[in-house]
Amino acid sequence: MEKRSILIICLGLSLFAGLSLLVARGIFGISLAKIGQVFPDGSALVVSRTDKKDEVSSPGGIGKSETVSSAKASVAKAFAVKPALCVKTGAVPRHDSIIINEVAWMGSLKSYSDEWIELKNISLDPVDLKGWQLQNKKQKIKIFFGPAVVAPGGLYLLERTDDESAPLVPADLLYAGSLANSNEALYLFDSQCVLNDQVEAVSKWPAGDNISKKTMERMVNFLWTSSKEPAGTPGGENGAPLKVNVPLP
Repeated sequence: MEKRSILIICLGLSLFAGLSLLVARGIFGISLAKIGQVFPDGSALVVSRTDKKDEVSSPGGIGKSETVSSAKASVAKAFAVKPALCVKTGAVPRHDSIIINEVAWMGSLKSYSDEWIELKNISLDPVDLKGWQLQNKKQKIKIFFGPAVVAPGGLYLLERTDDESAPLVPADLLYAGSLANSNEALYLFDSQCVLNDQVEAVSKWPAGDNISKKTMERMVNFLWTSSKEPAGTPGGENGAPLKVNVPLP
């Protein structure tokens, strides 16, 4: 009988405590979550829900605090500032300022992964690359340029993965991604997503050699030729360099 009495008393106290909490919540607006905030258990951070006036309804009908909503808004804002990827259209390249000047799509005698791409400013004015983009055909290479001013006639060297792709010349920028030996392309867009230059390897690249490791160099009339020597001329003028645009008389 004693055990039964004790059990009945315990159940009665539990029911009394529960009813007391419900009454307190109804009268004073105190929630269990708020109590958790005031009296943390010491083992984990208790994140309380806000009152109804601060709640934002979700598709599931569960209120979410302004803190959580603000955090998500901040994340969304961070993603929003990422530049939009330019889209290749049928536009003819402008060829009026920065161009693709030389490409080591074949790598080097040391490693096939020693790829690099060289740009050149053929205009009469300095050009800031901020906002420019360089992509390959399948957009495995997506380069978003930051502020970098290229002087008239100046060169800008991009090396794959590390600064050892063209070991004798410091890289201006490192990038990730590899170039295929066929069915490939490179597209260079300015800060307004206007196509400024391109080179396409429909079946194979227009120049360069995968055996001798001669690179693909730009020459007059924006045509391509293979470099005179293996490894090409990163950071230096091509064998038949494309001159800076000469103003009309």
